[in-house]
Amino acid sequence: AFDHGIPQQISHEVYELEIRPYNYNPPQFVFPESGTILRLAL
Repeated sequence: AFDHGIPQQISHEVYELEIRPYNYNPPQFVFPESGTILRLAL
C-alpha cells in the first residue's frame, strides 16, 4: 500500500489466509418470504 502524501509512506505486508471448504450451516433464504409469489416479466 502507499499514499499520495509528501513524504510518501509505503508498506508491504503478507497475510496468510485459510479457506475451509465446508459450510455446515444450511442455506437461509431471506427473500422472498415463504409463501410469496414472484412474477417475472421478460
